Amino acid sequence: MPIPIVTMPQQGPVAGRPRREALYDTEGWVGGSAIGAKITIFRNATAFTPPSGTLGLSKTKGRDHNFDNNGGQLAKNQMLHWYSWTQKIRSLAAVLTGAAVQGQFDLIRRISEGTWSTFKFGGVPYISVPTYQIPFGVGHGRVHTTHNAQTVMNPAPQELERLNAYDVSLAGLPVEIGEQETFSEEIESNGVTPTPAVDTYSTSSLRGVFLKGIQG
Repeated sequence: MPIPIVTMPQQGPVAGRPRREALYDTEGWVGGSAIGAKITIFRNATAFTPPSGTLGLSKTKGRDHNFDNNGGQLAKNQMLHWYSWTQKIRSLAAVLTGAAVQGQFDLIRRISEGTWSTFKFGGVPYISVPTYQIPFGVGHGRVHTTHNAQTVMNPAPQELERLNAYDVSLAGLPVEIGEQETFSEEIESNGVTPTPAVDTYSTSSLRGVFLKGIQG
């Protein structure tokens, strides 16, 4: 029998479909220990790597991160058109009541105001800003209440507006993060090192159009 002739398909870019899907990852600080000099986000998709101790939760895809590759890279055939940046700090697993709520509100404020966030491509800084300048984004509002005659005030109501985020675009054009391009975020202390009473987590979200291509 003759050998069949198979026509090779035309070469070109891998097809992708745009999705309105942010890319996010979570790290944290262990309760009972000072926050340490630095945590690195978008580095490990399988485990939390706090500067000291062990966090109570295990890193879980869908809750703590949503990327497929490890080591600070998108998987092959993926690209993110990055438009804006949010960063939410919270006590994800702790049940807080009474004065502990007030203490955690102040702890989050101190971490936000006492650290810098730097986004890097490879090891080169691309954006470096005080963490408090990166809004929390969508979430529930912080309460106005009192406990033991101490007033708990919402420090920044506007931080929870639906579209509030740190704009990373250049003249309206997104920053492109390509496949296999190494990136990370570092949250570094400026010398203020508060000690959280409970495990405290920071989720960094890179908002944009995520092109998720055909993957084998």
